[in-house]
Amino acid sequence: MEARELAAVQGLGEKQRGHVLMAYEQRAKKTSTAYICMVLFGVHYFYLGKPLLNLLYWFTGAGFVIWGIIDLFRMSSLVRGVNAQIVNQLVQEARILYPDEGGAVPTADATDDATDDATEAGSADGDAVETANATEATETTEERDASDTQA
Repeated sequence: MEARELAAVQGLGEKQRGHVLMAYEQRAKKTSTAYICMVLFGVHYFYLGKPLLNLLYWFTGAGFVIWGIIDLFRMSSLVRGVNAQIVNQLVQEARILYPDEGGAVPTADATDDATDDATEAGSADGDAVETANATEATETTEERDASDTQA
């Protein structure tokens, strides 16, 4: 795990950090395996979780060979990028699995959900007031109709 990934893990609680580190060992991609996949079979993008890109790689004949040569030089950065995404996913997963641990920061989704709940509660109260007003208006109209028929 590189310095950037370690920095993302530092703010987590013990259980969260343990979950991230254990799962990272299982899910992390290795540069050597990516090279082997590329050289022997041309499936390195499948290995890195990008199947559509691999199909395009095949259909263009490794980008008329130019793409293949470029990938030889940038394979380590491709693997680092995928591993960084894996760490970010694991950190989010750990925060969901162990919410009571220290260092959990509310996400934008949680804030949006709280705002939506408050809005719904406010609209429910507003709906009750509108229903009461509509009921009063109906009763007033019925009373007027009743007095018109009596006269």
